[in-house]
Amino acid sequence: MAPSAGVKVPLTPSSARFAPEIFAGERSAAQALVGGKPVAVTSSVEGSQKATFEVGSVTLGLGVAADEGAIGSNLGAPTPDVKRGGSVALDMTGLRPETSLRVFFPFGNGSFAELPSFSVGEDGSVSGDLSLDTPGSQRPLPIGAFSLQFVGQDEDDNEIVVDVPIEVRQPDPAPEVNRFSGDRPALSVNELVAFNGGAPENMVSEASADGVSITGADWQMAVGDGDPGTEGLNFTPGEANTVAGEGFMPGTRVDIWLFSTPTLAGSLEVNDEGEFSSEFVVDVATGNHTLQIQGVGADGFIRAANLGVTVVEPTTEAMNGAEQTTSSGMTWLWWVIGLLLVTGAGAGALLWLSRRTQGR
Repeated sequence: MAPSAGVKVPLTPSSARFAPEIFAGERSAAQALVGGKPVAVTSSVEGSQKATFEVGSVTLGLGVAADEGAIGSNLGAPTPDVKRGGSVALDMTGLRPETSLRVFFPFGNGSFAELPSFSVGEDGSVSGDLSLDTPGSQRPLPIGAFSLQFVGQDEDDNEIVVDVPIEVRQPDPAPEVNRFSGDRPALSVNELVAFNGGAPENMVSEASADGVSITGADWQMAVGDGDPGTEGLNFTPGEANTVAGEGFMPGTRVDIWLFSTPTLAGSLEVNDEGEFSSEFVVDVATGNHTLQIQGVGADGFIRAANLGVTVVEPTTEAMNGAEQTTSSGMTWLWWVIGLLLVTGAGAGALLWLSRRTQGR
């Protein structure tokens, strides 16, 4: 007996699995299973924005918008390179009609995220945007080289698993927030909070006359102000401060923020050893602020150290020093002008004497 039009027929699940398939070796090229057996994957590239993968009668297409990434290459195999939080245009054909297509994002070490699934149409196709964003309270996807794994059923009712390498790029600079509350930290002077993937993380801090060091489970940062010997971090607009760290992903970006009103004080790159070191200056109003230094950990999740700091006006000594420098500079300038005048007068006298001699 056929169901009435008002009754929803449940979709046939793609499989009974609740976790992605674990493939051996590096994710340097697409891999696939059909009915639990490895099969060859044929891949091709259409320009710089779309890649296609064929597994028997099943075809998987992945497109990337130009403002969110491109199709790169990993050891000659097409690899979507996409900013975290962006999306991939998915189209897939050759599936069993009215089933579901599940999508996994394996992290490694048995960890993974399951992304929203897709309903397969009556013609056995799927089309839609696959978001690489996660709800605010969930852990964000890591940055780096991973894979997208598609699990469904082909037209012969075999389970099909297609695992495609993907490079998740660091998003544009933005303050890191507490993913449970959705808020940026607002800290008092000398308060300190660290985030790991948007969640508070235990760490150890140590203050000295030169600044503050923060140590997490597998990373470390240090911040120094331009006023050693003064308690807490005190920044003066225009004066150099220092930042350094280790335990971060090589080639990624470190951002330095001040807020409540978010102000990007600087960005720098992590070197091949996973370290960074630089100077930065602040250009915000005086008062209490929250300093945030964020970088990508070796596992792809962002680490952020948040510290309560003070921005102060230049001290009297600094201003007097600047005035003395200016005064010394003006004195030096007058000496130069005087020397030029004397030299000019001497040259004029010589020219006058020369003309008188010639006149005789």
